[in-house]
Amino acid sequence: MNFDTMIKTGKEMMARRIRYSMNGSRTGSDGTADCSGFVYKCLISGGVKPMSWVPNTDSMHSWLLDNGYKLITHNGTWNAQKGDVTIFGLKGASGGAAGHVILWLNGNDFIHCTYKNAYNNGVYIEPDSHAPYNMGHWYTYRYMGSVETPKPNINVSSSQLDTLARDVIRGYYGNGNERKENLFKAVQNVVNLKMQGKYYKTNNSIEYLTTLIIQGKLGNGETRKNNIYNLVQKRVNELV
Repeated sequence: MNFDTMIKTGKEMMARRIRYSMNGSRTGSDGTADCSGFVYKCLISGGVKPMSWVPNTDSMHSWLLDNGYKLITHNGTWNAQKGDVTIFGLKGASGGAAGHVILWLNGNDFIHCTYKNAYNNGVYIEPDSHAPYNMGHWYTYRYMGSVETPKPNINVSSSQLDTLARDVIRGYYGNGNERKENLFKAVQNVVNLKMQGKYYKTNNSIEYLTTLIIQGKLGNGETRKNNIYNLVQKRVNELV
């Protein structure tokens, strides 16, 4: 299973300006798609076994379960991960406009095909706060089998990480998982600002890591978080 391929397919459909329609191909082949057809197309591109017909939000529940996914929450909280699928609407009564389905890019953002109005409809990447929890029910599924994750192209200079490494040694970022989370947040916050066109000057180590991320060398999601931690920790070990 390759989540990166799924997401790439979704982004390609967004770049093609696929329009929302429940009456066409539903998977983008004719320039239109609906929410379930869009997610279905993304998932089969990444390795999920296709059906003989395109599922709707109701039939997608059983299709996911038959293909190695597990229901991890119904109306509960969870930490979203790349590749998670959330179906909105009461199971058994969520066909058509009564349901919606999205594919998670990471812990904060998802991609989906949706109808906003006659002028704004199609494929969008949006934050968790824009998910339709007001539909009353949501079911999140996570693939529990093995995932093929491309290895990031990492070629770094350890000395560029001295500032962060020395701050870690001073205890500024905590220990264990706390250190991993704090290092990730420190770097990712700057990445987000730069991607919004807001230049943010910070210490040279964070500048260096943000450059690697924007160049696509540290992966995404948990892979990115682990790479940031491992690279800084490696330099810490070299200095102590």
